[in-house]
Amino acid sequence: MLTLRLLGELEVLRDGERLTLPPSKKTRALLAYLAVVGRPQRRERLCTQFWEIPDDPRAALRWSLSRLRALVDDPDCARIVASRETVAFEPRNAEIDVVELRRRITREFLSLSVADLEALAGKFRGEFLEGMDLPNLHEFQSWLLAEREDIRRIQVRILAALVGRLPDRLAALPYARELVQIDPFNESARAGLLQLLLAVGRQGEAEQHFETAIRLFRELGDGAELGLMRKWREMQQRPKVTVPPAPVADNPRPAPAPPDRAQAERRAAPLVGREAEWKELVAILDEATTQRRVTAVLLTGEPGLGKTRLVGDLLRAARQRGFRTFSGHAYETERSHPYGPWMEALGAHAAAPVSPDSAIGDRSDAAALLARERLFTSITQGIFGVDAPEAPVLVALDDVQWFDEASAHLLHYVVRVSLNAPVVLALAGRDGELTDNAAMLGALRGLRHRRLLHEIGLAPLAQGDLERLVRAVAPDIDPAPVVAQAAGNPLFALELARDVKARPDELPRSLKELTRDRIDRLPAGAADLLRWASVVGPSFPVDRLLALLGLDLDELTARLEVLERHALLRAVESESRSICYAFAHDLIHRAIYTGISEPRRRLMHLKIARVLQETGDESLAADICHHAAHAGEAGMAAAACVRAGRHCLRLFANAEAEALARRGVRYAADLPEPEQVERLLELTQVEVLARRPKDLAEISARIEALAERALDHGRIAHARLGFYLLSHLRWEGGLWSDAQRDTLRAEFLSRSGDERQHVVAMAEAARCLAMIERDLGQAEALLLESGATARRLGIESDAIADAQGLLRAHQGAFEEAAELFVRARMLARRGGDRSNEFLALEHLVTIQVQRRQFVAAETLCADLVELGDKLREGSEAPFARALHAICRLARRDPQAEIDLEAALATLRRADAKHRLAVSLICAAELDVERGLLDRANQRAEEALHIAAVLERRSDETLAHAALARIADARRDVDRRHRAVHALRNAVHQPISYHARCSAEPLLADEWDVPVSTRRRAAAREDRCRATAG
Repeated sequence: MLTLRLLGELEVLRDGERLTLPPSKKTRALLAYLAVVGRPQRRERLCTQFWEIPDDPRAALRWSLSRLRALVDDPDCARIVASRETVAFEPRNAEIDVVELRRRITREFLSLSVADLEALAGKFRGEFLEGMDLPNLHEFQSWLLAEREDIRRIQVRILAALVGRLPDRLAALPYARELVQIDPFNESARAGLLQLLLAVGRQGEAEQHFETAIRLFRELGDGAELGLMRKWREMQQRPKVTVPPAPVADNPRPAPAPPDRAQAERRAAPLVGREAEWKELVAILDEATTQRRVTAVLLTGEPGLGKTRLVGDLLRAARQRGFRTFSGHAYETERSHPYGPWMEALGAHAAAPVSPDSAIGDRSDAAALLARERLFTSITQGIFGVDAPEAPVLVALDDVQWFDEASAHLLHYVVRVSLNAPVVLALAGRDGELTDNAAMLGALRGLRHRRLLHEIGLAPLAQGDLERLVRAVAPDIDPAPVVAQAAGNPLFALELARDVKARPDELPRSLKELTRDRIDRLPAGAADLLRWASVVGPSFPVDRLLALLGLDLDELTARLEVLERHALLRAVESESRSICYAFAHDLIHRAIYTGISEPRRRLMHLKIARVLQETGDESLAADICHHAAHAGEAGMAAAACVRAGRHCLRLFANAEAEALARRGVRYAADLPEPEQVERLLELTQVEVLARRPKDLAEISARIEALAERALDHGRIAHARLGFYLLSHLRWEGGLWSDAQRDTLRAEFLSRSGDERQHVVAMAEAARCLAMIERDLGQAEALLLESGATARRLGIESDAIADAQGLLRAHQGAFEEAAELFVRARMLARRGGDRSNEFLALEHLVTIQVQRRQFVAAETLCADLVELGDKLREGSEAPFARALHAICRLARRDPQAEIDLEAALATLRRADAKHRLAVSLICAAELDVERGLLDRANQRAEEALHIAAVLERRSDETLAHAALARIADARRDVDRRHRAVHALRNAVHQPISYHARCSAEPLLADEWDVPVSTRRRAAAREDRCRATAG
């Protein structure tokens, strides 16, 4: 018999014996989903529901199904049934608690006895699928929240029936308490509990509960507490009960321990059962100092087995040996914050500020820190130190299963630059959840490949070791029941032992229940603060709680001191000036968080999101998204995804920006029009800037449809954004006629909007026309108008300066153009627009190369390559490398040709026609000078073909000029004549000054005569030489 328990944490039992679940949270969620829906699901739907953007979602689904078959199938009974199209869970000889609960409530509720209701109430071990939240998977999370709400209504119905039907008031009291716990804003349930407490003579407890309820109802606003206050006054006016109080109170508050006893409870527990692991860790420290090479060690195991404790002891041992030590943590709710663990570890010690936010501002020297390579260099300098560069270093990073992608890349970089340095990287993580972090798996795979990784897996402690641990912290209790329930987990054992000392008459069933019981015995104010803190996150700044709770600093400090004394919170270092606290352990945080009812959690998340939104701090956008999503506020969550995505783009965290954009699209799907189309266009912009679209036609069609929808709803600004995105994508894809049409349409729409938007739209349209060399007169007119309006409004736009630079370069005013490109680059960098910053720098480097100022261009190319590598995967990085290789080719660098060919191949794969043509022409001109005529001819012919497709006359002219020079060098009369003929036609077209200067000397050359005449002249010259001989 197979049993699935979903009313609480997921449990699977076979014949009453609990089975080990797959380590992947998504795999466990998939099992629960299939079991509850009870019907076949299409594979495509499951792939999109459980896997965001993996390389092969179907393979991920197959892998999860293979793990589930091993878990739930019997040799003669297959329960996971899959075809080519669908997947289902068939409950053959299986019982699913939530399915059985719904069946009985639907069909038999009115006929259920009190004993039956008590049995059903006892099936609830917590909220539905407790701990199974996957907030990044919007579709699954929405389903989970809806199921929880439905299950909660069923539980409320059962508890309300028990409270009303039980004749014994004391017996009804626990159910009344549970009812207000899961339905905290139910005024009738609150009043019923107050009546029961007064009826059994618990006046003091009733008053305390009333005060707590009033504080909670006031959070709703609009006088929500008035009804309960009225009912309480009516209860107080009734005659007092003379029944003596019950002899034993529920959850009595223990007397405070004497000072020496309390201090003994807080002292550190001894390290037992980890002698072998500790010996290996110490050996790694010693090896790093003797062999002077980087070493990484990965501690893995389930929560509570001692990973964090071992890392902490290792830090202390390293300090005693003279190591420089750093420690940081990753948090599940902060995976959208790039470099978070490194900021915590190194923020106060890096050679320059590690926080990316500290590099944002108007100062050009500080903005350079936003480049990832410089940020990484700053961090490594902080690791090695300036005053003691030869000192060994230990960097400890905990909970690496929650590393963001940027932090994983930084880990790989630190290892690469520290190969011959005495550096130890101590990593701790949950092996089950590491499998869901592709970036961290890649970093670990690289460490294994270099043979730099030591892996230590922590197993549960043996019974004897647990007994030693329990006796060390609680020598006056019987360790047997604690050891039995801890199941080899030292954290469970410690928490259970401490609880038994405080309450010798009762042993909680689980660590979560134990933690929640500890919270219930706290002062009401401290417990309320702890619940708010659990919703904020595993760590939090004090000023955030001040804003949320409306307390003065003295009151908040007093409550924090209580929580520190009970070892629930601890002060932590922060890279900012604000004071920060963190939960003593993640399990404590989760136990408190999941103990809050779903309705109240939503309200708390909503309040936190609003408080964060009021700050206007862009770096908090990811936090706003997290809290708004948990509050069910899709609109706020989608808008926060836009802000967080743009913030990540400014920090070059493109993968995080793309993930936020995709998540925001799922939130936007639930919004009404026109809000939906506005958010979708903004999110699409983030997505396009984060990653070059693979299917240009598909994304263009989607954006055009969104822009038309925005027009239909009168959202002119967002329609303009859509057509601007279209023009950019079509320019990039070589569809320049379409790009011209879209940019002019965007400019036309902006005329009926805000003046500032119109300035930007005119400048962007002018830049687009200048880049494709079409309607340059109109581009000049647009720039004149936008410049005049911008000066009147007192604003500056990088697009104006960039477009002016393009026009001046086209006219041959290169010095003025260079100054304008420098100005455009500075404005784009100050505004955090990395794409436009690259564009302006690209234009500056290109004119320097065309003017043959290769030394100056090569210096700029270093910045261009650095910037291109941080942008999305597209044509920016290979074009930067191509220009850099051309500059090196000019000074005869032997490696330059190899690098150039690699960059050209990447540009071809990216189908970046214009950038490829520019690179080919510049390279062909250098090949002609070096006498490499075959290669020069091949590159010039390819460039000519591309320029003809794009209808870019200047590039066609430059390609023809290169072919003419090649023919000249080969003495190929016919080919030169064809090239010169094309040049003669080209110079009558509106081509650039540079192209005209390249063509005109060839037209004036003495070779520019008829072929027959040249042949007769050549024959006469041969006869003269023969006579002279």
